Amino acid sequence: PMLWDTSTGKRVPVEFEINERLASMMRITGMDLSADGSRLAYGTLWGGPSYAAILDTATGKELWNTGRQKGRVHCVQFSNDGKWLASTAGRANAHQMSLWDVSSGVEIKRWTYPYDSNHKNATAVKFLSFSGDGSRLLLSGAHIPVAVWSLD
Repeated sequence: PMLWDTSTGKRVPVEFEINERLASMMRITGMDLSADGSRLAYGTLWGGPSYAAILDTATGKELWNTGRQKGRVHCVQFSNDGKWLASTAGRANAHQMSLWDVSSGVEIKRWTYPYDSNHKNATAVKFLSFSGDGSRLLLSGAHIPVAVWSLD
């Protein structure tokens, strides 16, 4: 990925530590930039281990990654205050959604979302969003029922 300065229209010269094979094979799925622009999160659906990771946008260095997830990571989303990262991992007939502490990389909470669908694309979460007040998470995708979780 490349960052651009929107005030100048010029590329920010930072090299991100992302496995070249991931980038060249288009295995990077979800990406999100923290509200303050200091962190970049991405998810993978590599043929092997799938994970989510956070990079420092000033240095391009990986700060942490989730380690192998059970299923393909399709979405990552920062909370509005930048304190949390949500990630989804889809597999046959269930999704795992995790909430991570951005500063430490510790998994705070994990939900499993079972569903009944025979459609081949039902494992692809397409939408993941925090509510404006940060109290809920919304998940949805093609052939997947909408789910809303309370973070209380």
